[in-house]
Amino acid sequence: MPPQHHFEQQNIPKIIPRATYMTIDDIKAVNDAYIANEKRKAVIERANKKADGYQAMKCIFKLMVDDRYVKRYETYIDITVMGYDHAFIFYNALRDIPLFIKYGKENGVWQHRLFKKLFFYDQINWSYGRNYVRLIL
Repeated sequence: MPPQHHFEQQNIPKIIPRATYMTIDDIKAVNDAYIANEKRKAVIERANKKADGYQAMKCIFKLMVDDRYVKRYETYIDITVMGYDHAFIFYNALRDIPLFIKYGKENGVWQHRLFKKLFFYDQINWSYGRNYVRLIL
């Protein structure tokens, strides 16, 4: 039997395989994979926020057929959103999703970005108390 070398007895490899060295191309590949994963996470997060916004708007439109929350006039419909179970959905959408933009110089009035005749009033009103949505007909 041939004699064994000292480094073989300690399980130290004779030559370190090339795969354990990281080349610039390997580092770039790892970095590209990380960036792609972060972009994917960002897209999913934006999609979830947008879905929450649409869910809030769906809730508002459902409330339009319920007389407990609605006051109808000839030129507009007002929907109260304060103090009910559905209010938190709408407020989360207003805060987290840019579906509404500040309207003019008035404080507490927000206009829907896509549906220009839909306004959110975050202010006190004598007939509603606080916070309502107005749809201009």
